[in-house]
Amino acid sequence: MPEDPHLPPPPLHDGCSQSSSFVDRFIESVRQPAATRSRRPRPTSPEIVAFIIETVANAPHQPLEFLRREIRARHGVSISRNTVAKIIENHGMQGGPQRDYLEWIEREWMDGKREPAASEWTKLERFNPALRERHEESTRPGERVCQAHFPIARLAGSGWVHAHIAIDTFSGYVTGRLYAGATTREAIGLLHDHVLPWYARRRTPVKTVLTTRDSIYGRMESHPFPAYLATCGIRHHRRSALHANGFVEQFSRILIRDFRLPLNVRLGGSAYSGSAAAGMASLADDFVKWLHTYNCKRPSPGYRNDGATPWSRLRLRAGKNVRLQKTAGMPAFEATGSPSPAAG
Repeated sequence: MPEDPHLPPPPLHDGCSQSSSFVDRFIESVRQPAATRSRRPRPTSPEIVAFIIETVANAPHQPLEFLRREIRARHGVSISRNTVAKIIENHGMQGGPQRDYLEWIEREWMDGKREPAASEWTKLERFNPALRERHEESTRPGERVCQAHFPIARLAGSGWVHAHIAIDTFSGYVTGRLYAGATTREAIGLLHDHVLPWYARRRTPVKTVLTTRDSIYGRMESHPFPAYLATCGIRHHRRSALHANGFVEQFSRILIRDFRLPLNVRLGGSAYSGSAAAGMASLADDFVKWLHTYNCKRPSPGYRNDGATPWSRLRLRAGKNVRLQKTAGMPAFEATGSPSPAAG
């Protein structure tokens, strides 16, 4: 019997609303694990990182399982072997026989007794990133200066404070200041107010400034940063962020381990409280004093200072070359006395 076209449509099935609800729940259940998997792992607290670094520094031969047990006992949390090992490697604190082995190979190479194999160079460059720059050694202060910036701490209501630094690749001497920002203005300000006057007082020119391709350092010659360098007669060399300068990476490990990490522990991982001006002044003063200690009192083992401080390497260079430079009518690099913290 043919269906009457004038009959009203059949009523909706009673289970339709239930079916729709089931579909929604099913889709949500499928999405939930994916969302859970995509979550970033929680960062290890500054207190635990500081404990790992301090323990490895004092007892480099302690096994990873000992560190894990101590962390559970002291901090009540459990972290994996891989996490502990990664923290140690990221801070350049490889311990145990591996550390002794890498130090021995580096010493043998520096003494001209052996040429490491390719696999050994890979390990050495992770252990001491400055070794990546061995093919382009600078021969005098100011020949190659690396500029970079790193986040240091947060000021309540004012964002991040950044350390802007410039490293002399001949000696490892670092000139730097803290700024409440990471823009081209601060990058040029460091050069104009601190770096170039420092070299001018010692009567030596800066030949090349090396940076990454960070936008604050410019990607075109018309950008203010390379334009400023050109005005000063300084070459600008950019390097990909994937191949950061080894001296910068080496210093960043020390900066994080010896300055930023203790600061974060002191602040408890939160922003610096109080007024922004007072917080900035306090942080800036602490950084200048720490940098003075780094330059003038902290030995730099391995390549390329071989245990000398950056300042003593500059003085050694000045003593060896002053007579030759004066005889040739060239300005001598002067490095007498010890710079004050504010002047560094």
